[in-house]
Amino acid sequence: MKLPVFSSRDAQRMLNKIQAETVQTRELHARFYYAGKLITRFTLPGTHGDGRDLSIGERRSLQRASRLSRGDFIDLVNCPMGRDEYVAALKAMGHIPPD
Repeated sequence: MKLPVFSSRDAQRMLNKIQAETVQTRELHARFYYAGKLITRFTLPGTHGDGRDLSIGERRSLQRASRLSRGDFIDLVNCPMGRDEYVAALKAMGHIPPD
């Protein structure tokens, strides 16, 4: 399954949806916390909300940082998956200890 083409705005929407803390510098840095613990970090190089399509390398980097399978990552970008489903998927994969 190929990663679909999506824009930097779509990536920022995805990060907002999972309530990642973002800091805009030359790059967009985002950190995802759960129960006060850092789970993962995302970096979008050179994006200033310009809406340009991300390169395949940038999309793969986001997918690896999300710690999700390719199919789950596509769901996260295309909106069927929200924060609660994202946390559940990370717990199922063992990236977050069960409560």
